[in-house]
Amino acid sequence: MKVPHILLVEDEKAHMALIQRAFQKRKQTVELSISRSIAQAQKFLAERKPDLLIADLRLPDGQGTDLLSDKQEILYPIIIMTSRGDEKVAVQTIKLGAIDYIVKSEHTLLEMPHIAERAIREWSHIQKLKQSRLEWQETFDAVSDLIVITELDGQIRQCNLSAQKYFENELIDCQILEIFSTEHTLKEELPKNFEVKLGRCYFHVSRSPLKNQEPHGFVYVLRDISERKDFEVKIQHTSKLNALGILSSGIAHEIGNPLASISARLQRLQKKREPEFLEDSILLLENQVARMGRILHRISSFSKSPSRKMLRCNIKNLLEDTIALLSMDPRSKKITMILKVETPLRETFLLKDQTQQVFINIGINAFDAMVEGILTISVLLRDDHFEIIFADQGCGISQEDQEKIFEPFFSTKEVEKGMGLGLYLSMNYIQAQGGNIEIKSEVEKGSQFIISLPLLETLPSSSFELI
Repeated sequence: MKVPHILLVEDEKAHMALIQRAFQKRKQTVELSISRSIAQAQKFLAERKPDLLIADLRLPDGQGTDLLSDKQEILYPIIIMTSRGDEKVAVQTIKLGAIDYIVKSEHTLLEMPHIAERAIREWSHIQKLKQSRLEWQETFDAVSDLIVITELDGQIRQCNLSAQKYFENELIDCQILEIFSTEHTLKEELPKNFEVKLGRCYFHVSRSPLKNQEPHGFVYVLRDISERKDFEVKIQHTSKLNALGILSSGIAHEIGNPLASISARLQRLQKKREPEFLEDSILLLENQVARMGRILHRISSFSKSPSRKMLRCNIKNLLEDTIALLSMDPRSKKITMILKVETPLRETFLLKDQTQQVFINIGINAFDAMVEGILTISVLLRDDHFEIIFADQGCGISQEDQEKIFEPFFSTKEVEKGMGLGLYLSMNYIQAQGGNIEIKSEVEKGSQFIISLPLLETLPSSSFELI
């Protein structure tokens, strides 16, 4: 075991002798060195670092606190002694970095071995704590995710190096809401998990409480998901092309019918020019052109690049458009689609394009699962959220497959019929809006896909771009 080395800086012989005798009496093994002035102590310290320095406040060439004030970093514990107690001096001494301040008396000098042992032990604990804090800070700054720690009221008190570099400004004492540039008031809370675009990148943000016994702040972790978002855009485009491919023969048929009607009427117009027939023909041609326009508009709306902003829309209207698109699938001739809306629906804010993609994906899956039958689409309003239920009469899904059905690239279909990304993307789109998708299914009895979406009658934030 290492023998502690103590440097005593004392010019009064009686006090010096009393301290030496105290260590000898306790039979405490220490190496005790003595300096009688500040200059001698500084010369000694330049050559060797003690485990503890005990210095008198008043010395021939200065004050014991001079051994504190001329050092940027204190490398060992220092105890300051004085013959007269002074509260202001005591406070100043501790502020300068002394580990203890004692008033000289026969009792305290005889207790010096115990005081020294306690000081060395406390110093060891302090150094371990500093090392732990340093290691924590280094780890904190090494994390590539952006980490921001706030008080309960949202005031930022700490952030890691990644956050400082990304935002390129001083975050400490700012409000967390300023980062997200929202119009929330301090009474409102950000969601526990959400996705947002900040500057050039997209982030997934998770918020967790900091707790001792009671919550005293929050930690926000911002993970860059820009690459994932770019990948999802490409996959979504592929998924839409796949859906359009499935619907293509039906689309040709839907456009072919009004074209055939227009062509037939034009042929008749070459032979029949009566005013009444002309008027009737104009009306028919206008209706058929409008019908083709509606079909092309639905296809164009579905195939365009999706908006990443929340838009106000009516769930019923969105489902009616979805049914119209699904009706272009040739398989829909043997499948009856029923839309049930039991109560008047209020408009809500949604990622409209992505939500319709979800409806199309689940509808096509239902067609794949049954040769004929009924696809029932129900909308229910539950307090603060909607439930949209797609119930088919198809082959059903086994319990084993249900556990994996939302995983990327998992599919029970043949390879040429799908890549296994439709339900994976669907879950991502719904969860990005604070919702969820559940499945209930029995083999040979059919499946229910239950989509839950929050009822948002006002936009969470006008400048908030959910993704």
